[in-house]
Amino acid sequence: MELKQTYKNWPCYYKDLITGLLFWSVIMPDISIVRHESVFDANKHKDQKFTIIGAGATGSRVFAGLVDFGVTNIDVYDFDIVESHNLANQIYFNSHIGMPKVDALASYYKTKTGQNPPDTMRFFNEKVTDTFGEPFSILFLLTDTMESRKNISSAFIDSINTSSIGPRYVIETRMRSAYGELYFFDPWIKAETEKWTSTLFGDDDYPDEVSPCGTTISVGSTASLIASSVVWEAINHVNDITHIPQNKTLFCTPLGCIAA
Repeated sequence: MELKQTYKNWPCYYKDLITGLLFWSVIMPDISIVRHESVFDANKHKDQKFTIIGAGATGSRVFAGLVDFGVTNIDVYDFDIVESHNLANQIYFNSHIGMPKVDALASYYKTKTGQNPPDTMRFFNEKVTDTFGEPFSILFLLTDTMESRKNISSAFIDSINTSSIGPRYVIETRMRSAYGELYFFDPWIKAETEKWTSTLFGDDDYPDEVSPCGTTISVGSTASLIASSVVWEAINHVNDITHIPQNKTLFCTPLGCIAA
């Protein structure tokens, strides 16, 4: 009672300060968005789910990019573990070696923000087959093989056609050492879906680049460029649903990168 009476007699600016601090602690994300809030305010889009399938070179960096924007409503699917060769082209640390990649991303978030991932951020250490995730999310389809992309896309296209349930928007990328392809399509529009599926091919038709020692080549800087580009397009689309990203091809050369 005495405390309440004391608070009642405090000057207004003290009351405003306490109210502001309480408000800040309740609504603010784990990472400060003050530097880019005018560009994208994550608090205004908390209900928009982002789903990442594949947490490798591009997927792990997409996760990091969304976190930097203050996004916390994220689902990540991956069934692989972090290996030593992943450190050069993915966001993982030496301490993550041997961990499932999804657990390593949760660890990355805690290291980055000082907080455990919120309940809206979910990590699935599993292979995506015919059913997955929350409907009406923005889907980043970033798996290692074309076969898996065909299977996953076939599943959500069938779901849209039969049950009217599926992702709101799909972003898919392909990468070589100094080259990237970025695809964006609305799976609810048949013409867009058919245009995208026409670009799919067999894994044997487009073998991986390999180094002289026989390992697959993957360059972190190329992955960073691709990830940053698709995160930006996703953010632009959330800010303005009428914004329709255009498919892009990125060429990286010793003199810089060109978008076509």
